[in-house]
Amino acid sequence: MRFRIRERVFGPENSDTAATYHNIAWVYAEQVDYEKALEYYKKAYVVQLSKLGGNHPNTIDPKDSTEIVEFRMKYKLLLLEDQP
Repeated sequence: MRFRIRERVFGPENSDTAATYHNIAWVYAEQVDYEKALEYYKKAYVVQLSKLGGNHPNTIDPKDSTEIVEFRMKYKLLLLEDQP
């Protein structure tokens, strides 16, 4: 609920909103809901990239997190394929 208010007040293209996207993504990743985590990490990355540029830590972090989640998704699929 608070997130929707923040998004309405600051807008979806705001760095503070992007930080919230990143935090939501982290929660989804911890819950092993990788699809939702990727959705929010990518939102955070796109906003931070447009606002802060590619070399800013707040841009690099969601990009790295996206890559980690993508790796976890591939690893999870490999584990499932190996099961009888």
